[in-house]
Parts: sequence; C-alpha cells; structure tokens
Amino acid sequence: MPYINAVILETLRWFHVAPLGVAHAAVNDDIYEGYYIPKGATVIPNAWFMARNPDKFPDPTRFIPERHMSKVAVEELSTHDPASDDISFVFGFGRRICVGRHVADASLFATVVNILAVFQLERAPGWNVGPDAEGVKWTGGLTT
Repeated sequence: MPYINAVILETLRWFHVAPLGVAHAAVNDDIYEGYYIPKGATVIPNAWFMARNPDKFPDPTRFIPERHMSKVAVEELSTHDPASDDISFVFGFGRRICVGRHVADASLFATVVNILAVFQLERAPGWNVGPDAEGVKWTGGLTT
C-alpha cells in the first residue's frame, strides 16, 4: 500500500493536470527575491517547473515512485494529507487550494487499488517506451 501511494504521488508530480496552476492576485505589495510585485498583480505559479526542479527531484523527467517512499510510511496511510507532501503544488496554493484534494487523493488510491486487484496489466505489443516517457506524444494546452 505505501508503494501505491508513492506511485500516485509520482504520477501527480510527473505529469499533473494543471502545469500552470490557477492564477492568483497579490493582495499586498510584495518584494520576492528582489522583484517588486504590486498589489493586484496577477501571479501564475509555474507548477510544471516546481515538479521538475532538479534540486528537489533528482532526474526529474524519470518516473521514480521510490523517491516518495520515505514520506508514505505505513503509519501515514490512514492520515495521508496530499497537501503536506513535496508535491502539494498540484492542488494549488493558499486560500485557493483545491477543496476536493482529499476526495481526489482517496479516489485515485481507490481507483489504482481496484485496477490492480481486478485487471492483469501488460505492456502493449510494440510499446517500447522507457521510464523517461521518451516517444510518448502528450497533448498540449493548459491541462494535460
């Protein structure tokens, strides 16, 4: 079960639904790393880069669920909070964080567990894509 949680976390990190997140507005004037952000400015978080930050996620283009194993210990299964993980950015930020994040997390877990319990998964004939998804054709846009 901890490995299934790690697979879900890595899936959300690797190719999450909203790579540019949801736009926010600055409520006060602010200075961030020397940049002035005026009150009312639109701020768009680049969640795609956050998920591919090599300082936080070594070899970021590869699908490596084991990188999350220390965070999803057996004791945490019943109290897993997706907003407390290293990948919390996939659910948004601050007061506008996704209110359905717990439902989404529970639904993903139930779906993956049921798929693994009911179906036999095999590689499709001729499917030679490696763990870095080289050769996969992704659709573009605000969501993937």
